[in-house]
Amino acid sequence: MRHRSRHLMALLILVALSWGLLSPTTALAADTPRRPDTGRVTFGLQPSTKGMLDSRTSYRYGVTPGGRLSDQVAVRNLSDVVATFGVYTTDAVNVDNGSFGLLPKAQRALDVGRWLAVGGRGFSGSVTVKPRSEVFLPLSLAVPADAQPGDHSGGVIVSLATRGKQGTTDVVLDQRVGARVFIRVSGPQRPSLTIAPVRARYQGSRNPFGTGQSFVTYKVTNTGNINLGGRQRVVVRGLVGPAQRSTAIVDLSLLLPGGSAEFTTRVAGTLPMIRERVQVAVIPLVQQGDQVSGLRTYTGTATFTAVPWTLLGLILLLGLAAGRMRRVRRGRRLSAPPGQRPVVLGEHRAARLGAATTLSVAAIICTAGGAHAADVPYDDTAAKGGITLCDARGTAISSGAVEVSVAAKAVGGSGAPAPYDGPTRSAGLFAYQPREGVLPGQWSGQGLTALSRYTDKAHPAVEILPRDYTLSGFMRAYPLMWDNLVQLRIYLRVAGAPTNTSTYSATTLRVTGNRWRQVGPTAGASCGSSEATSVLRLLGLPTASPTVPTTPRPSTNAASSSAATAPVKPSIDATTTAGVVPSSTSSAMPDPASTVAGATTPTASRSAVGESKTGFGWAVAVVALLLVASLAWVVGRDRWGRATRT
Repeated sequence: MRHRSRHLMALLILVALSWGLLSPTTALAADTPRRPDTGRVTFGLQPSTKGMLDSRTSYRYGVTPGGRLSDQVAVRNLSDVVATFGVYTTDAVNVDNGSFGLLPKAQRALDVGRWLAVGGRGFSGSVTVKPRSEVFLPLSLAVPADAQPGDHSGGVIVSLATRGKQGTTDVVLDQRVGARVFIRVSGPQRPSLTIAPVRARYQGSRNPFGTGQSFVTYKVTNTGNINLGGRQRVVVRGLVGPAQRSTAIVDLSLLLPGGSAEFTTRVAGTLPMIRERVQVAVIPLVQQGDQVSGLRTYTGTATFTAVPWTLLGLILLLGLAAGRMRRVRRGRRLSAPPGQRPVVLGEHRAARLGAATTLSVAAIICTAGGAHAADVPYDDTAAKGGITLCDARGTAISSGAVEVSVAAKAVGGSGAPAPYDGPTRSAGLFAYQPREGVLPGQWSGQGLTALSRYTDKAHPAVEILPRDYTLSGFMRAYPLMWDNLVQLRIYLRVAGAPTNTSTYSATTLRVTGNRWRQVGPTAGASCGSSEATSVLRLLGLPTASPTVPTTPRPSTNAASSSAATAPVKPSIDATTTAGVVPSSTSSAMPDPASTVAGATTPTASRSAVGESKTGFGWAVAVVALLLVASLAWVVGRDRWGRATRT
């Protein structure tokens, strides 16, 4: 009887559980949308027409002052969860080295962002989109009657933000995608570029018979009312001899009216002719389909001195040696007895002095040759310090596998300059693709991590999570092009300012098979000198490696359909969405390698004279032969002199 009661009780409990699992209340809860994992949401936006996606890569309009028109934009949710996105319009600006960027929502729009309206009357500024679907929103343009003729640029932005706190500081994870809007108001066209100031300096070679190199810095400003890019040429001319072009210079990015970009390029093979003249020329480029009249080549010039100090020092040394030889010979002639050979001892000393001079020249040339034997074949003038890579135990490492995160932490060797040393300072790790014949400032790259808050402003640091991009993923998007090298950079960020890409800590890795080895400079700082915490960790988002390997998408500044549907990489602002937003890349840190969107010619000029690759092996061989001949002559003269005296 007791056993039957127990069986009956177990049966009742089982029935109750089954009824609870199948009840309508529980089924309704299962159908309720889950809270979206904002670190995994994939979204985009796309120009549209009559409720259908179209193939436009941007919005381009030709209008008259006071004109009005209507269009459409689609907000796309490519994820499996419901998500709510912010949608707004803003103005375009040039950032960093002239790349195209859009102002943040917090900054008031005064031009195109004010002329555009998205969502129609009563739109709240946000839209909720179901999984794997899109919502079409109206986009209207109303041009003021007093609008200035020429080009005006802006953009439409879709954003997804997650807020959190670190102590008393607000932290925002802000993912944004933008589409460009180009408006040309009818009226007089005034294309104009100004190249000023132009500055140049000469760096000589330690080889007294070699050529040096010139470093040219200049600023290009769009002083007209038409958007312009440009093909650039830098030429250095001396008093005599051939002109030398820069070894690597890319085309000028799309400059908006009033925008500017500053460049530094290196001209190899410069002959030190005392007085040198540099000329910078920009041949204007326009966007595909544009019709612009009055274009011409714009130039800027400057002069500088190029003194061959090593050659002058060698000439002075030889002159002093010759004078010494003459004094020795004269003294020996006056003191020698009549009938004896008076120049033997003087010749011995002259021979030894000649051998010493030859040895000095050999040392100079060999030293100059050794300076070119470094593992890193390029000189990045913007890199002001190295990077120390650390493992999870806090130990510095110099090698590893490409299939996993490159390290657990990266510590920079150069301190954060003002204003990037403020209390909201943060840093991110980027990887760049070295390309021979292209300046480091124009290489393509991708963010590997989200931003990190760090403790020591003298040593910016970045926490690298298992979920962050790996070198193998980076190389799939950016194949290695120069000696299997990858450059790592630490970019700095602070609330209210754009990303600092003018100076940074950097190091270089060489990849062999599935392994990497650090060949560039380390920071000279210990792994414990600065602590770093990823904002993803602060917000409580996943830090483990995702089940599906992620590959960074090459960043571009043209808002295309592919960019609109690409997975979004988290971009972090320290407190709010302050700072400049690139228009169509998911990272809030702009890629300095932006170029003219839709330019009518290739974006990278390859017609510049290539850098000389002549080695110093021939010089070492010649010096060795001279040394052997000098020593043989000294020994022979000594023996002949002793025989003569006996």
